[in-house]
Amino acid sequence: METSRTQIIILKLLQNQKAETPATAITIANLMSIVDFNKSYSTIYREINSLLNVDMISVGVKDGKYRTFFVNNNGINLINEVI
Repeated sequence: METSRTQIIILKLLQNQKAETPATAITIANLMSIVDFNKSYSTIYREINSLLNVDMISVGVKDGKYRTFFVNNNGINLINEVI
């Protein structure tokens, strides 16, 4: 898998926020409020869906009507390889 810089940033932010279990997962809006991505919500949404498709992140427990996401073991292994 070819990983973009934005995807690596997303993975690292999820890890830094301790979003590593379904219960500690965070929404896209929460993720975007942590740092100024200088990217639109739809761009981040597409990057997250790409990470979901290659099993680097997983869907957590819903926060109201919003899906939440957390970095799984595959994503943590990729972070350790890249950084």
